[in-house]
Amino acid sequence: LAGMRKFRMYREGDWKLVRSNGDAWELYHLKEDPLELNDLAPQLPDRLQELETAYQKWQEALDGRQE
Repeated sequence: LAGMRKFRMYREGDWKLVRSNGDAWELYHLKEDPLELNDLAPQLPDRLQELETAYQKWQEALDGRQE
């Protein structure tokens, strides 16, 4: 499936993380920015880290269920 993009997304409340093809995470606050035009990752690195950690724990839980 050449050319297909690898897409990751995690949402917690009004916050959403997005990553394509292993690029850096993007962070959006959906209530204030429903069209996801303003990436807040550079301005909110602590919030980004919190959500990235939550995503990793969620992904690990899913991976454990597949065994």
